[in-house]
Amino acid sequence: MVAINNIFKNEDGFTTLSVVVSLLLTLSLIFSTAQVYRISSASADIQNVSDSAVQAAENQVAEFMILVRVSDSVILSLSLGGIVCAALGVVAMCTPVTAAASDALLEASTKMFNARDSFADKSAKSLNQMQKAIPFLASVKAFQVSQANNGGTFDANYISIAMLMPGEGITIEPGNINEAKGVLEEINANSDDIKKAAAEAEEAAKKANEAKVRAFMADCGNNPNYCMYERAKNKAYMTGPENPLYNSPDTWSFSVPLKRCQAYYPKRIQIEAPDGPSVDAKANSALRRVFYQYAVEQFSHAYVIDTGDTFQANFPHLPKNTDEMKQTSMYTNVRFPISGGNCMHAYADCPGCSGISGYGTLAQMDGMGRFVQCPYCKFSASSLGSVAAASTSISNGYEYHYKIVEEASKDYQKAKEEAEPLNRKVKNFADGIFDKIKKLISQIANKRIYAKPPGSYGAICMTVNTNSAPASKGFESSFVSSETTLGVRAAISAATVIEEESDEGKTVLNSILDGLTDELPTISGAVGIALNSWSKILEVYSNGQEAFMDGLESSLNQLPVISASGLGTWASKRLSEFMQDLGLEPANLNALKPVLINSTYVAKAEENEEPASTVGIASKTFASKFLVVKDTAISFTQANNSLLSAVSSGPELAAVLGLHDVIYSGGVIELATIEPLGNLGPSIPITIKLPEFATGTMQNIVSWIAGALQSILGNLWGGKIWR
Repeated sequence: MVAINNIFKNEDGFTTLSVVVSLLLTLSLIFSTAQVYRISSASADIQNVSDSAVQAAENQVAEFMILVRVSDSVILSLSLGGIVCAALGVVAMCTPVTAAASDALLEASTKMFNARDSFADKSAKSLNQMQKAIPFLASVKAFQVSQANNGGTFDANYISIAMLMPGEGITIEPGNINEAKGVLEEINANSDDIKKAAAEAEEAAKKANEAKVRAFMADCGNNPNYCMYERAKNKAYMTGPENPLYNSPDTWSFSVPLKRCQAYYPKRIQIEAPDGPSVDAKANSALRRVFYQYAVEQFSHAYVIDTGDTFQANFPHLPKNTDEMKQTSMYTNVRFPISGGNCMHAYADCPGCSGISGYGTLAQMDGMGRFVQCPYCKFSASSLGSVAAASTSISNGYEYHYKIVEEASKDYQKAKEEAEPLNRKVKNFADGIFDKIKKLISQIANKRIYAKPPGSYGAICMTVNTNSAPASKGFESSFVSSETTLGVRAAISAATVIEEESDEGKTVLNSILDGLTDELPTISGAVGIALNSWSKILEVYSNGQEAFMDGLESSLNQLPVISASGLGTWASKRLSEFMQDLGLEPANLNALKPVLINSTYVAKAEENEEPASTVGIASKTFASKFLVVKDTAISFTQANNSLLSAVSSGPELAAVLGLHDVIYSGGVIELATIEPLGNLGPSIPITIKLPEFATGTMQNIVSWIAGALQSILGNLWGGKIWR
């Protein structure tokens, strides 16, 4: 016994045998722990693979939504483009110069609406077909990702299959915008009548403008030559605000000469003085004062009312000869001194006036034979009549130029009166159409593409590692048993798509839309305006109201709407005002990103979904059964409650197998062709190239995956428990 104890115990130090045993135990523990870690890692790897596979499957949903947004943006742009072309057609009606363009723009509008309906129908049909392919693409992509992770220390062989929730998408039905056709019919029905009214208004406006220019030149436009401004400056010494100078008829108005006259005649009375000491000079001065006082009185009742659309003015008529003078109050007013009872004088201080016996009128002098002419002042009706005649008959007289203004104001008013009902007719029509167009834009919000594709709730993926490998493979040693085998391992994952606040979605869409506009040819005229309008409006989807207004203004700037009537300019401005407060908001272009989620949430969302077909029933049944089995599997471990068996059994598997029932040719799908102006413009096909993994023999991969899983389940069902 002592000898044996000495083998393991020695007071002088460790024995060789004890050291060896300790080392062996330590190495055994190290290698055992490492092997446990390796086995745990090998078991855990499948969960990571399953997570990656389900995210790859759900990413197909995110990519499909990009196509939906492209289609929706084209439909929106064609709708808005057709509306804008119709509105531009109305604007073009308002001027004779652009009347021909109006017909072309209205035709472009019709074609754009037709193109919108055609594209909407074709793209909806294509998208509905592609929705059927999403489960297939998702399953293939999940399988591809799992296969990419094959190999490693244990020669893993992963197989994944994904089930999307819901199993089918809602049918996309953008609908047609028949309301637009009604608006176009109304525009076309009134086109000829409105263009005729606009043409007549244009002629009346030209007459009015000609009259205005004449009046402007006579008032101040001829400066420094004779004109009212120049005469007032040199004869009445008027300056500053009372005698303004304008350089353009555009800034000048008829109120300018009116106010000039209202300042001129009081100033002439103030500075009036005889030209010399002679009786004639004094008599003429007195009579000029009478004339100026009469003018002051007349201009006190004068007015100008100019609203732009209507014009009313009262420019008093100043007599230019004796006959016209006799039609005024100067002829009938009691103002001239009488001496001796029968001699009337031009002024009271006349040498022939020995004493004033009363006052009389020129009418009395002409109507009564008892009056005799004063031998000094020689006063008569013609004396007063000649005062105005002198300054009215020759260009150096103020009244000469005023007479031109007076006559021009009457011509201007007449032309305005002719134009006013025509302008009102055109404006009322345009306002009514613009109002309907504005309402139409709000209605098209309900005629868009709304998509709820397969997988919009999420996806559930089952992944199986089918390779059974020795647990010690790649780590063989004497410390670890080589008889243990790693069996088939499985995992379930779920994912859904969420919005991520970033510019990625906007960037992707804009790059596609930019590619569309790059395909547009350079065309001039009304067709070019229509194409430009559509290309600009493509940006509305991502930039909203600002882009819409930029496109509208760009198109309006290409129409030469400036005219004498101003109707084109008015219509252009009015259209902008109508469209300014539409409040078009950019579409939600946040990128869709697949994220992992608890499978219960995905299944519950599908369980509450109302199925629309057998595919929907299959996915709904799968979800219901999945939830029951999962809840049970959490508490029990019996083989007949296996969670994974629910994925590959019964109608659920049949639904998965039917997902690839969409046939493609050459891996390229034509979503639809954009023909914004029919045969008048370009034809731009939108094609989608399927990923390589979705073409060729890979179309049968889903059936192979499902078959492989069924085989594995059959072989392992004998009492094995899925972990």
